Amino acid sequence: MTVAITEDEIEKALNSIRDLKAPCIDGYGAYFFKKAWNIVKYDVVKAVQDFFVNGCDARSIEIMMNTFDKFSKSTGPKVNPAKSCIYFGGVDHHMKENIKHILKFKDGSLPFRYQGLHEVG
Repeated sequence: MTVAITEDEIEKALNSIRDLKAPCIDGYGAYFFKKAWNIVKYDVVKAVQDFFVNGCDARSIEIMMNTFDKFSKSTGPKVNPAKSCIYFGGVDHHMKENIKHILKFKDGSLPFRYQGLHEVG
């Protein structure tokens, strides 16, 4: 038996992340979410809970992007797909193409070598 993740657990997890640690693919880090929590709380909680029920699917991506759109309308900064890349791991081709279609982001690739092999996304 599993228990649904709660709003308090999500907020506690967010607050445990240092402000400038690991910005997401769209450039928004923990600081953004903490400062805009009153604006984005409902949508972030909905997206995280949906992720834990359904996994990463098109619906979760749409919820996330709608949250960023709401924030943009109230503050000004916007996600710029032309300057954004997305990295995939363990995602089937159909889901990858579906997510790329929703986000309009380019495929990112990893520019480093691991044990002499060039790693690509």
